Order: sequence, then structure tokens, then C-alpha cells
Amino acid sequence: MSFQSDLRKWKDKFGSQVAIQEMCGTSKSYEDLCIDILTYAKWFSKDNHKRIAIMGQTSYLWMCNAYGAIVAGKTVIAVDPLLPTDDIVTLMQNMDAEAVFTDVEDKKLQKAIEEAGIAYNSYLGEEQLQGGILEEESVEGDIIVFTSG
Repeated sequence: MSFQSDLRKWKDKFGSQVAIQEMCGTSKSYEDLCIDILTYAKWFSKDNHKRIAIMGQTSYLWMCNAYGAIVAGKTVIAVDPLLPTDDIVTLMQNMDAEAVFTDVEDKKLQKAIEEAGIAYNSYLGEEQLQGGILEEESVEGDIIVFTSG
């Protein structure tokens, strides 16, 4: 049993029913959820980084990036963007993060992360996700969570 197989089961069982309802009014079906996460997984399966941080506001986009990376076999470090910059950099160094994917536009944070030798990237957008979904079952990764609370 894997998260990928669960996604496919939910898609088949619940299809167009609402799976995610964001406060801004956007809703996504179980079918959307499955396709979007597996599309992100396909992109992340081609990325060379093994340990990545996903940092930003909790959102559907955050979820697709994080779970797509996990399905692709990455170790995901979920970092609270409210932590002080020095703490974020220290956590990433201690966790051997190789890259950060974020929706946070903070030049000071970006500079500090890049100076630590860690790649700093914006969340993947639709233009980067051409090419379909991850079809094959993969060895899934893990998630490590750090919060300020």
C-alpha cells in the first residue's frame, strides 16, 4: 500500500467530489488531486536532489509540491517560514537539504540559503509540469516537519 495507490483509489472511488476546499473559494476534486500530485511527482522524479525543503503557506500548491516530491522518492523537509532566517538555514544544513522550493519571496532568506550552498527555487508552476503524470509505482520518500510552535 502506498500513497500513490491511495490517490488512485480515491480518484476512482470519489472522482469529481470535492477533496480540497480552500478559504479563497478554490476547490479541487479527488481526480484533480490525484492528477496534480502525480504530475508533480513526475517532475520531481527527474530532479537530482534527494533531500528538499518545501517552505511556504499551507495551500493546495504547497501540498502538491510536498506530496509530489514524496511520491517521487524524495525526503521532504517541511519548514515553517515564520522561523528566523538563521534557524531556517541551520535546520536545512543539519538536515542536509540540497534544495528549497518555496512561495516565500524573501531576498535575505534566499541569499542566506544560497550562501549555505543550497539551491533556492520558487514552487513549480504549471509551465514546468508538462509531460503527464507519474505512471509507475515508485519507492516513496519521507517527510520531516519543523514548526515554530
